[in-house]
Amino acid sequence: MIKSTYKIFIAFIFCILIPGFAFGYPIVFNTQFIRVGSAVAYTCPGGVYTSYWDGDYDSDNDQICYDSGGSNKTGTNTGGAFSTSYGKDGSIGWRYSNDDTLLWDDSSAEDLVSKTSGTIWVQFRVGTTCPTSDLTIVYVPSDSAGNYIKLHIESDTPGEMRAYYRKDYTDYRVDSTSLITCDSIVWNTVGMSWRINSGDDISVTIGSSWDTGTTRQDRDHSAFTGDIDSMEIGTGTGQVKNVDFNRIVSLPGWEAACPW
Repeated sequence: MIKSTYKIFIAFIFCILIPGFAFGYPIVFNTQFIRVGSAVAYTCPGGVYTSYWDGDYDSDNDQICYDSGGSNKTGTNTGGAFSTSYGKDGSIGWRYSNDDTLLWDDSSAEDLVSKTSGTIWVQFRVGTTCPTSDLTIVYVPSDSAGNYIKLHIESDTPGEMRAYYRKDYTDYRVDSTSLITCDSIVWNTVGMSWRINSGDDISVTIGSSWDTGTTRQDRDHSAFTGDIDSMEIGTGTGQVKNVDFNRIVSLPGWEAACPW
């Protein structure tokens, strides 16, 4: 009797598992989903941040996480390509080749970037020569004309990074003291920060630290009139330049630490 019951139990388990393996359905153990034939589904990076993209969101490479991973948005890719060949250490990256943009709409005010105080870190690599005309890396426009936050590679001094906080058509900018590497190999990390403050209120650095090589200026700018409209990388300028983006993060506060 015991042997018979045991055989029936084994047969029951076998009938449950085989269809799942055969057709690739998730199999549930202790309420955790395991997808047969694939890795555990990626969700959002941990930590505190306003928004974070690194290309690895499960089955949706343009997905950006925000509210420290509590929510996400689908991006709009206008021509760039996603591949592990364009990312760092097996991560999925996005390549800007020619007039391409990866954009995330900020339909709710300041979901992605704060206009009053914030920090953006971006990791990217550039082709074998630095751009010969200004190339925007990060662009954060306001829904009020003449207002934006921007980070671009400056052409007058190839490899120099220039950060802008533009308020009502007035540019408040700061230039890096060092240069990025353009050799299609080195991954550059660049940070920019801004705040509404009477002291230093715009800064840029090359490298993952604010301790050395940081340029800061007191520009006494005020906050945008309108809300942040979107955030985008690789803003198209018509240049044929292979720029690979590995990740970008927007953090709350002045000169927030780089999370990588």
